[in-house]
Amino acid sequence: MRKDRKRIIYGVCAIIIMVTIFVGSNAITTKKDDNRVKIAYDYLQKNSDLNEAQIIGILSNIREQSNFKTEKHNEMCTGLLAWTFHKEDELEKFAKKENKNVNDLYLQLDFIVNEVNSLPESISYNGYTLKDWNNVENADDASIIFSSIYIRPRAVNEDRLLGDTDYVVKML
Repeated sequence: MRKDRKRIIYGVCAIIIMVTIFVGSNAITTKKDDNRVKIAYDYLQKNSDLNEAQIIGILSNIREQSNFKTEKHNEMCTGLLAWTFHKEDELEKFAKKENKNVNDLYLQLDFIVNEVNSLPESISYNGYTLKDWNNVENADDASIIFSSIYIRPRAVNEDRLLGDTDYVVKML
């Protein structure tokens, strides 16, 4: 029963994310959204060891997952990367440890960097590995690799994700 409930919740969340992405990625963005891209980019450049391609790759996935919204999207998905279940719990623990609001943009960016830096060397998904991520120099490749090793969808919609990459680059 519990597994069925989780599958239903994952399915509903996936549908909501897909609808949000379809509507959100084609919707008119506001100056606030554009500003958040630049703010997040500048913050990650100053506060992480990520290269430019990796930063853009992460930001492309953020646009894909939440369009830079840090709050709860619905009853099941929270934050920049639409975290659910244990990842949402880990975000909340991270916020408490850092003594910051869970909806804080910088906190969530720090959480992403912390998560990426904690990925096991052995991670492999959709044909990509942590070594691919560590060596990536192209923003398009970084977007797809990050999605594969961190988001881990059943299939990466490369065309849509690359459109998000183009958007992020245009906003910088």
